[in-house]
Amino acid sequence: MISARALHHLTHEQRRQLFRDAHGLLRPGGCFVNADSLKASSETLRGLYRKTRQRWIDGPTGNAAGEEPQAARTQLPHGAHYNGLMEDELSWLRAAGFRDVDVFWKFTNYAVYGGFR
Repeated sequence: MISARALHHLTHEQRRQLFRDAHGLLRPGGCFVNADSLKASSETLRGLYRKTRQRWIDGPTGNAAGEEPQAARTQLPHGAHYNGLMEDELSWLRAAGFRDVDVFWKFTNYAVYGGFR
């Protein structure tokens, strides 16, 4: 079972319930994977993550003089965000019954994480 870039729109309690429901729907050995944004664990990290993402967006040659940053040009409006801390997300998966819970990939505050039934 896979989710991508959606669950941060659920409240923390709704996400915990979804993890419990997903666990109940999976067969033994099945896997739940979520790819989503997360809350940085400190303001320092939040700032570093923003700078790192901007450098990645601008590419190796950087931003042309006087150009608006690409992130500002491509940002789309959408609903509320309830990003969780990575530690919380992993603990909610474990509490739902998942085992071998882990972060499979991470870049700044974006991660792919999950667990197995």
